[in-house]
Amino acid sequence: MEMKPESILALFAACTAQQRASFSSQVIEGLDNGYTDPIKIMSAIKNLYAILEDIEKFAKEHVIQELEKNGGKLELYGTSFQKKEAGTKYDYSQTKDQRYEYLTFELEAAKKTIKDREDFLKSLPVDGQLITDEMTGETYKIYRPIKTSTTTFSAVLSK
Repeated sequence: MEMKPESILALFAACTAQQRASFSSQVIEGLDNGYTDPIKIMSAIKNLYAILEDIEKFAKEHVIQELEKNGGKLELYGTSFQKKEAGTKYDYSQTKDQRYEYLTFELEAAKKTIKDREDFLKSLPVDGQLITDEMTGETYKIYRPIKTSTTTFSAVLSK
């Protein structure tokens, strides 16, 4: 018997925090004990993200319409919904404020100077380099920045 997509999603509609934790721990336990294929699980996760993002984009406007019918708030299926404004942005390009324009120019120049200095510091020899401060005449040794990274992976869904 094939389940309809709505039926599959309904399994998670009124999920409690305890049920979510239980579901997660069961999957994690399967991974820890080696009886669950981690590649298969990650493939499922990536596919679910893609599916849910597509549905969410479309459903958002419908949810807002439902919230407007209910005074902007609604609590159903163990979830509280509330209409709100988010992502407020200001466009300063039309203010004609010369002080703001000057400060923005200075900031961009400083960012470029910092970026150039960072590139220079990354190029230093491993054992450092002696430099002399032109203003004070003081000589000191500078070093490359410490590089760190995290091992991870990429997973791209097939088209």
